[in-house]
Amino acid sequence: MNYMCDICVREFTSKLIFDKHVIYCKVLVDTKNIPNEPSEKKYTDVQQDKLIRWLILQNHHLQKQVNTLNNKFRTIDRKKQIKISVWLNGNIRPAVGWKEFVKQEFHVQESHFKMALEGSLADGIQACLEKNLLKHNNESTNSIIPLVGFRQKQNTLYVYEDNTWKIIERESFITSIQFLVFRIQQYYFQWRMANQSLLESSDEWKNRDMDYGRKMMGVDASHHTSMGKLYGVTYDVIKRDFEEVAMADESAYD
Repeated sequence: MNYMCDICVREFTSKLIFDKHVIYCKVLVDTKNIPNEPSEKKYTDVQQDKLIRWLILQNHHLQKQVNTLNNKFRTIDRKKQIKISVWLNGNIRPAVGWKEFVKQEFHVQESHFKMALEGSLADGIQACLEKNLLKHNNESTNSIIPLVGFRQKQNTLYVYEDNTWKIIERESFITSIQFLVFRIQQYYFQWRMANQSLLESSDEWKNRDMDYGRKMMGVDASHHTSMGKLYGVTYDVIKRDFEEVAMADESAYD
């Protein structure tokens, strides 16, 4: 089967080559004088210039379309954020803010310290967060955790602080749980005093002591990265469907 170009009346036996040719031919055609186009691989300087200008123009149009779509997505995202925050502030009132809740209700155990010592400081904090958050989620009490996350708003945590609900960013979240870091460090200082003789008994233990100290003070190379992952870990532990929390309250939606 042959394929004929309506612009330059050339015939092709290959559909793939024909489709490619039509694209080039439409770009290179001169409205006053339709050229008898040479092989696609050989263009005159004029043809190359025309093709480049056309590609630049098409790229400009595509970029505008992409920007428009991105703006629409950002608008939708802001609407979700505003609606969830508005609903939380109108319906959920914890007794205390998030930072105070961590101090009052979260208990750091020796097992969390040991995980931090054997792994990383973030490992101990993660174990503490998971245990305490799951405990409060499963308890049949009237206490409300001043921290929520929803599947409809991926990897986003809402925190209750200063009598209002708001999104808490990653760095602010890490700062808000520094009390847990402090408590694990207290375990470390107590452990170090109790084992001082062992830690000074050989070069191997002295080196371990230095490594433990860097780890517990958060100055080892991986500390910042590993602590940053706690935000996503916490979201995965507490995330729920917004519909379940809102109890199908239609006023929470657009």
